[in-house]
Amino acid sequence: AYVWGDSTGRLAITLQGRKFDVTKNLFHALRQLREWVKEGVFGDETGTPKFWADAICINQGDLN
Repeated sequence: AYVWGDSTGRLAITLQGRKFDVTKNLFHALRQLREWVKEGVFGDETGTPKFWADAICINQGDLN
């Protein structure tokens, strides 16, 4: 799969109660999105943030 930036040196996030390793770039992007959600800058009319990250939403280990 395509990766923006360095795919080594991954950091952990908690996803539905489980540890999930992501690239540093994605980790920092998610942290920024979380701050924007807290500030009310990012989210739909209900305040619910919706975004897509291939590295999380698509099984990167499935080569078929």
